Amino acid sequence: MRLFIEDLPLNVDGFFGTSNPDGVELTSDERMMFEKAITRQIIVQRPESGEGAYEEACFIPHHFFRYFNELGKLVGEIEICFCCDGGLANPALIEPTDDQWVQYDIATIKKLVQSMDLPTDVNCDE
Repeated sequence: MRLFIEDLPLNVDGFFGTSNPDGVELTSDERMMFEKAITRQIIVQRPESGEGAYEEACFIPHHFFRYFNELGKLVGEIEICFCCDGGLANPALIEPTDDQWVQYDIATIKKLVQSMDLPTDVNCDE
């Protein structure tokens, strides 16, 4: 699992760039902390933040937690937007229903990224 951050401003093509195209590999402990910060919730009403709420927020993620198989092929990705506290997984972690959603503990994920000496307030003014 590697963390990629789009930390460069928009270029002329309208895309953000990264100063570290290889990303940063998470340790086993960091990966465990990240994955514990993601839970399935059963709810009565939609969340104010997290998966399912980003439609009303900016949701322009700049942090990408990418999973690779043994051959180095990308098999999954979790996008995090610290600007609006949203998250989204591809492929989805659960089938969407009216009473279930995925909760991203953004505060914990933010602490994790900061503990890796990486920025969390990236291009939030864009």
